[in-house]
Amino acid sequence: MFVKIYNVFLYVLCFLIPLFDYKLLKINFDKFIVIVMFIISFKYFNLKFLKNNKLLFNFLFIISFLLYCVFSILFVKNKYEAIKQLIDFMECFVLFYSIMLFADKRAIKISFLFFLSSIFLSLFYGLIQLIFRLSPYTQEGVIRVYSTYVNPNYWGAILNFVIFLPIVEMIYKRNIMLSRVILLLLILINLMFTLNRSSWIAFVLGLIFVFLNFNKKFWFVSLFYILILLMFPYTRSRLLSLLYINKWIDNSRLKLWKMALIIFKEYFWFGVGLGNYKDYYLDYIKKYPYLIVSKNYWSPHNSYLRVFAEMGVIGGIMLILIYLSLLYLVIKNNNNKIFYLSLLGAWIAYLFQNNFNSLIYVHRVNILIWIFTAFYLKYTREV
Repeated sequence: MFVKIYNVFLYVLCFLIPLFDYKLLKINFDKFIVIVMFIISFKYFNLKFLKNNKLLFNFLFIISFLLYCVFSILFVKNKYEAIKQLIDFMECFVLFYSIMLFADKRAIKISFLFFLSSIFLSLFYGLIQLIFRLSPYTQEGVIRVYSTYVNPNYWGAILNFVIFLPIVEMIYKRNIMLSRVILLLLILINLMFTLNRSSWIAFVLGLIFVFLNFNKKFWFVSLFYILILLMFPYTRSRLLSLLYINKWIDNSRLKLWKMALIIFKEYFWFGVGLGNYKDYYLDYIKKYPYLIVSKNYWSPHNSYLRVFAEMGVIGGIMLILIYLSLLYLVIKNNNNKIFYLSLLGAWIAYLFQNNFNSLIYVHRVNILIWIFTAFYLKYTREV
């Protein structure tokens, strides 16, 4: 009975994540859903589940990180933001372990189908934005597609979660399937018109890793997407701008990175506190006015720099170990080649793009890497 209720909430969550911001009708529906999932999981959770289990190290990293965060909240400037960010991380952890506890193959298949149907709707909406110029984001007069997400950068990250599946499936099965081709074309068009360079490079990098693990002779095929980008003037100029050294020197993102490094160095061991980076940034731009970009443009656009600035070297290493332990579990359980290579490509793209966007802090993006990893590990039944 409880498991059936859990599955229904999982289906709803997987369908709604790509379509809506979490504040739907002024209600954080994801928090409500995960609270129900947590209650169900808590009722049935048993530590024997972790005994002799490959998940043990990941679980211990998470518990250590949560205890560290709870303790650090006592000393931070903005406790509200710290608690809010902690809840977001806890939501990912609860979802991951509840899926590992309850979801069976049927529930995972249905959940993923709900997610894919939602992605199809988002892709079509992105296409409509492009055709009718509905996006407020532009680059040299060219529309930047963001679909149902806050901005094109996040939408590009989401596309890199799903783009590898149709590619790997058709290559592995050596069969061109119409539904997969349509899905792939929609993703490629949306990805191209995000005009987000880090998403483009992340996709190519993920594809290289996929080919290196599938057939090393064909890794260079991954570069074909770069040739496509170079064919069009608007994407070509955007891509080639990475080569202009003078733009990098005065680049606003470089200033944001420098500021994050300064804050990290001054709060090396314990950081400024989870979720408190913005509060300290506003103080630091007064001390370093030459690094100011905008009072409203405070994010360092780098998850790793922000993690270490907020959590210090101790908390930063803990959080990085949590993500690396997840990736390790994926790499060790590579028996299902289609799902393994698809998820590996998504992981590589995600980790790379975190160098240029704070995706770990974008909940609608970050939560998906946890859900997909749990789906894969439970579906393959190797953990």
